[in-house]
Amino acid sequence: MTRDEMVSKISHDLRNSLAVIYSHAQLLQLMLEKKNSPTGGAEYDTATELVSSIEQMQSEFIQKMDELKNSFESQ
Repeated sequence: MTRDEMVSKISHDLRNSLAVIYSHAQLLQLMLEKKNSPTGGAEYDTATELVSSIEQMQSEFIQKMDELKNSFESQ
């Protein structure tokens, strides 16, 4: 397996894992929103923070993987 193939495989596996975690966090947020409407409550606030953190992680991960791929291409 080449270095590029290995990076692509790792990237794919991590993106898929993050996507599953993100989907479940969004579902939890939605369930808590309906349960605690209209104010949401502390649990809802925590779920919202979790969703936001995962979004940031996904963005940073994609940026870092792009940087890594670009560094391979310039070698």
